[in-house]
Amino acid sequence: MTISNLDKKLIKLLGENSRHSISKLSKLLGVNRVTVQNHIDSLTSRGIIEGFTIKLSREIESSSIEAHVSVSINHRENTGSVIRQLRKLDDLKAIYKISGKHDLLVIVRSASTHDIDKAIDIIRNTTGVSNTYSTIVLSVDFERMSH
Repeated sequence: MTISNLDKKLIKLLGENSRHSISKLSKLLGVNRVTVQNHIDSLTSRGIIEGFTIKLSREIESSSIEAHVSVSINHRENTGSVIRQLRKLDDLKAIYKISGKHDLLVIVRSASTHDIDKAIDIIRNTTGVSNTYSTIVLSVDFERMSH
């Protein structure tokens, strides 16, 4: 899939604030509103933009707890099965395939340490998982939301 320079700029602006109006985007990009709308429609229909979302305030985000769980899988062929099982977790935020000592990085977010502990236990006891290593996020000093 090709993405034009205008598309890249548009994606960056929408990543920073998905509530920008078409008029605002057209001014920021230096193109007319119809062009902006056509590019958004094209990016959406091609599946490049899958949706628009919100970013919660630091105050709300800090009221929950996030854990990064590095997961080792006992056999590579079990990766798909493990991912399918983990996708059922209520507190799941993301699953990344990674290189290095572990195979997956699982991000879970919950309201309490008790719930995080339960989620980590579920991950640890998932069929195909041989080992886990968990890290709890204490604070976020910087986070870039756009790509």
